[in-house]
Amino acid sequence: MKRFLIFCLPGPPRGFVVGFWGLVPLLNWATGAASVFEWGQLVLLPLAYWMGFIPALLAAVLDRHLTRRGLRWRPAWTALFAFAASFVPLAAAIAMGFLASPWLLIWGLIGAVPGFICSALSGASERPQKVSARGLWPLRAFVAQDRISAK
Repeated sequence: MKRFLIFCLPGPPRGFVVGFWGLVPLLNWATGAASVFEWGQLVLLPLAYWMGFIPALLAAVLDRHLTRRGLRWRPAWTALFAFAASFVPLAAAIAMGFLASPWLLIWGLIGAVPGFICSALSGASERPQKVSARGLWPLRAFVAQDRISAK
């Protein structure tokens, strides 16, 4: 439960900060345009929750699964998945061809950076759980054979 709160409550605002106060000024600086850092953009924070809740929830589910498996580099894998999950709210527009540009890939950073941060925060206090042989159903026969032969 703690993991879902870490991902779903502060995750979308972190994406908002990365997008509006990180990437947009950086891209404006790269093109030579004026900076657009304004406090008035906080009005769009509910939109950040609306567009970021489902990708954050998906990233939390994957992060929980990776923690249970004890996979190394879990924050990096979660960030990679969050990069792809950040396109979920745009899926219809991308499928219809309204959004077709290589610059669209920058949108993935809006999900990847908060995904990495939330994964690192949520797993700091948890230990990976070991997977028992009972949970691996194809290997049950081999484990049973080893137990029989050991007796």
